[in-house]
Amino acid sequence: MNTKYYDVIVAGAGPAGICAAVAAARQGARVALIERYGVIGGNLTAGYVGPILGSVSKNTIDCTGDAIVSFLAGAKIEKGRADGLVQPVTLEYTIDGVDESKGIICIGDVDNVQLNGECFLDWCKKKADEGKLPRMLAAVRLHPSVRPGCRQVNTTQVNRVDITSVSSIFTADLELRQQIRLLTQFLKENLPGYENCRVIGSGTTTGVRESRRVMGDYVIDVDEMAEGCRFADVVVHKALFIVDIHNPDGAGQAEPTIQYCKPYDLPYRCFLPLGLEGLLVAGRCISGTHRAHASYRVMSICMAMGEAVGIAAAMSASQHCTPRALDVGELQKRLESLGIELFD
Repeated sequence: MNTKYYDVIVAGAGPAGICAAVAAARQGARVALIERYGVIGGNLTAGYVGPILGSVSKNTIDCTGDAIVSFLAGAKIEKGRADGLVQPVTLEYTIDGVDESKGIICIGDVDNVQLNGECFLDWCKKKADEGKLPRMLAAVRLHPSVRPGCRQVNTTQVNRVDITSVSSIFTADLELRQQIRLLTQFLKENLPGYENCRVIGSGTTTGVRESRRVMGDYVIDVDEMAEGCRFADVVVHKALFIVDIHNPDGAGQAEPTIQYCKPYDLPYRCFLPLGLEGLLVAGRCISGTHRAHASYRVMSICMAMGEAVGIAAAMSASQHCTPRALDVGELQKRLESLGIELFD
């Protein structure tokens, strides 16, 4: 048994519990915050209690992913690729009971792992052609876990979902959970080493890759990212990920080959919505093209965006100026003082 020791344990991560845990931690205590649900906040979040009083701020940061704040504020919005289609939604899940001596691992669509002398992904497509696997599930990605015998399954998908519609997302979520059952049964019946696998967990919320993008003072595109672009107003440095476009109208990747990027910068202008003051954006909804978004949308890059924009919002509020009027050089100095690398 792995025993952990704490100075303070807070049971219940509702409004009181959150504040108690943070307050204790700020005093230097080692704190564990325990919550029965998959989200903290209690009635503040999971209870869906509405606000009694409104709020006024000097600056707002739109980190909704779907650009909800920016859309309501009248920002210029683009959505998906030229035909309006966005990348599919997914519900990742975990299985255990995999025989590690036989159970295959497949990282993604560029993985050439073999199954009995045949490319595993080609085998999956053949099974789909035979009607044993739904065609939208023909790209079966089986990621290793930190626990032996477990796999993280990144395969389920629903296309043509309107991310901005609650009913559309709800319908997609039901279909995704049905796909989990179908796919797990397929693995048990067809894939060596997976005969005894079982579902042990899944995402609480539907995984959304793409929705609205807010057009800002600068729109970054994938060609400059591929060349490792540098900007004088950089606030995120050496971002790096492939151009990962899951097919908006089918299974697998949208493009025949994966495009790679060199470590690239994201300029401050990408976080400033055109024509709006007092508003910044961060996360997958920043100002970029559909293909550029497919690289910068990943979590580690979004975290770097959030840190930079959070500091920018605080600085502009304290200096009584809009985020657009903030001295970017001073912002960069503040970021560097916190150990954030911005320049080669």
